[in-house]
Amino acid sequence: MHLLHHLLQPANGPCVLLGGRGRASALDAAWINGTAAHALDFDDVSQRGFGHASAFLVPAILAEAQACSADGRAMLTAYAAGY
Repeated sequence: MHLLHHLLQPANGPCVLLGGRGRASALDAAWINGTAAHALDFDDVSQRGFGHASAFLVPAILAEAQACSADGRAMLTAYAAGY
């Protein structure tokens, strides 16, 4: 039950939960936002066969960038490296 409670009410933190639902730790925000991206079908499509990279990369990069105050350039670099 503790895990379910944690998922439904993540701890406050520096990272935005997309959709205006509050803030969470970097780990929780990446997980919740990434799950929402898939559930809401915000998947991009790659012609090269790499799947839906943005649906998991962007939430993770955004959360980590907020947690460590990274700038846009660092986020784009992380996206390019992850893709």
